[in-house]
Amino acid sequence: MNEITFLIEPCAETGGFVARWDAPGGGGIATQGDSFAELESMIADAVAGYFEPQEKPRTVRLHFTEDPIVAVA
Repeated sequence: MNEITFLIEPCAETGGFVARWDAPGGGGIATQGDSFAELESMIADAVAGYFEPQEKPRTVRLHFTEDPIVAVA
């Protein structure tokens, strides 16, 4: 598997993000983070823990169900 895609949704309870990847045939990975930076770290850690080193995907794509909003003020 060269690439997997996580579905990213905002979390109404925490204001952060929830990420989910459903493995073909069942199972998968779910994780969350209070910020995008934390979510990125949590996804990397979850992927490393789920896959054997030789089976780990080379890329992880993030698909947002809603466009994230960045506060600049």
